[in-house]
Amino acid sequence: GLAALACMVTGLLFGYRYFRRGQDYMGRPLVLIHSPANGERLALGQGAPALAQARSESGITRIELWADGALLTAEEAPEGEPYSPMTLSATWAPTTLGEHTLTARAFTARGLAGYASIRVEVVPEETVLGSHAVAEGESLESIAADYGVGADELSDLNPDLPADGPAV
Repeated sequence: GLAALACMVTGLLFGYRYFRRGQDYMGRPLVLIHSPANGERLALGQGAPALAQARSESGITRIELWADGALLTAEEAPEGEPYSPMTLSATWAPTTLGEHTLTARAFTARGLAGYASIRVEVVPEETVLGSHAVAEGESLESIAADYGVGADELSDLNPDLPADGPAV
């Protein structure tokens, strides 16, 4: 009797804690970075558009954009009026070469936070040609010709490209 009651009370307490933790997790904002894309190559010194969006059933009160741990900009909801989705648009002009991390963080009226991070590679301006969706029948040579560069140069600029050329 008494042992069964103690087990039931303990189970209820643990179940309640698990339930509350699940509610908190479910109430966290969903944060997405739409631009730049993860893994994108950006030109040194050129402004790159950054676009982040957050949503939550309880509304968003603040969204922030960070680069390598430094706050770039933030957007606040009007006082007492959280809304969802909230979008943050900014321009980021990287000043150093190499890999960088962009992070978007968002907060709900309940104080819950969510975030998303991406990594980008900043390269010298002359190595950024843009992106290209490969169509059926295109070859490395034909794509290079469309961009006015040599096939070897295009291959060097795309180190992850398979040895037999672009996949369709």
